[in-house]
Amino acid sequence: MLGAIQFDPDEAEANGKAVRNIVIQQNGFGPTAVRVNATVWPSHAHIPLKKGDVVAIEGAYKSNRTTDQNGNERTFHNVSVTRLAVLGTVDAGVQDGQSSTASAADASDDEIPF
Repeated sequence: MLGAIQFDPDEAEANGKAVRNIVIQQNGFGPTAVRVNATVWPSHAHIPLKKGDVVAIEGAYKSNRTTDQNGNERTFHNVSVTRLAVLGTVDAGVQDGQSSTASAADASDDEIPF
């Protein structure tokens, strides 16, 4: 699975071990772009993780279906991470009202190169 970490990792304990829990927005569109809760075990404690990191993970997958208080069915996706790679960090670009050091001649998000 490939996606971006949505929040800073939470420290927790699972099976008597210190773990980090992360939420990943899976790459995709519409219904394929789901949020995945992932447990990162001590075997990957040496890998720093933070909000905005793009990660590839593998591991045991489990889904839980439940109904919320409004009667809507929800599915939670969970992965127990066995393999992990940090591929870089998401660049959110410049938001409205912020200045950029790049000149307009450098690149234009309005122009499609094909």
